[in-house]
Amino acid sequence: MGGLIYLLDSCIISEPTKKQPNVRVMERLEQYDGSVCTSATVWRELVYGIEKMEACAKRKALEAYMQTLEDRGLLVIAFDKEAANWLGKESARASDNGITIPMADGEIAAVAFVNNLVVATRNLDHFKLCQGVKVENWFL
Repeated sequence: MGGLIYLLDSCIISEPTKKQPNVRVMERLEQYDGSVCTSATVWRELVYGIEKMEACAKRKALEAYMQTLEDRGLLVIAFDKEAANWLGKESARASDNGITIPMADGEIAAVAFVNNLVVATRNLDHFKLCQGVKVENWFL
């Protein structure tokens, strides 16, 4: 996975679809084009959100955006055995300290950790529950 730096969380990957997208996020998406990927967990979150929408122009636009991401070859990394092992151990460590790692964010963090990627997100709190996971807030 040479050249990859960032794993995009759903709040980052969906930002271009907003009526007024955050300027900083858009600049970073352009700056790191070709150095970003996402996880299957994020992809599932996006598909779920679209599927829960009524048929409307916004839904069609989001479906077209997802297709554009596919057409441009956005890499979607699976939550695999290595990530599952890491998350199992990390969840046990956190639990011993009275911390619960949300499952979806834990899966995203695990994929980022085992692939040496930085999670680009706005949601720093959940990812910082996981030791060793690199996180950046692209909205700042």
